[in-house]
Amino acid sequence: MDPPLRQIRQLLAEMGHTRKTRSHHELTDMLEEIGRIRHRLAQPLPDAEDRQVRQWHMRLHAQRTSEAEHSTPTQSANPRRNLVPRKRENLVDRLPVEALEKLAHVARTVLTDSARNGGLLTWGDLRLRMEGGLPHLHPDDQGELLVAVDRETPADEPLLSTLIISSDSSLHWLYRHVRFSLGRERIPGPDLEHHWATEVLRLRQIWRHK
Repeated sequence: MDPPLRQIRQLLAEMGHTRKTRSHHELTDMLEEIGRIRHRLAQPLPDAEDRQVRQWHMRLHAQRTSEAEHSTPTQSANPRRNLVPRKRENLVDRLPVEALEKLAHVARTVLTDSARNGGLLTWGDLRLRMEGGLPHLHPDDQGELLVAVDRETPADEPLLSTLIISSDSSLHWLYRHVRFSLGRERIPGPDLEHHWATEVLRLRQIWRHK
């Protein structure tokens, strides 16, 4: 199977399984990741997956429209303040590789400290721990940063990026992307949550003695 197609199917499966626990923003990010992967397909996206992608686009658009309508009565009478802001990631430029590598060096130090102390970090936590050194990143650069963090991680050890979590304390959707990018074994969707929890425990045990 074409690896990009496998990634798309995994992301669609994860979106379906976790749609009730993930935020609108996280689901949108996952859908955007599918769009980026789609450009790497050797053949057009099969009809079944294409239909799922279109359904997700319609579902998220309908949700966003509904939220905007419900927020209208509470908006200011000032028309300039009623303008809907653009999403932050659309305002963020991609960083050069050299800048990401420098950020990854600092992020790796923070994550190793967290592994020793038994902690988990959201992106916001990571930004605080890096004392302002981590800017708001383009979604693609978030993935590249974590890949750079774990590029030197031994193949028999859990990834340090395992400690990055979503806002609801579940595994971050980029975890699968980092594993794939570094050539790690594919974990079936239904087993991913259990695998992730096990890797978190194993990572803590390893770093407690380093």
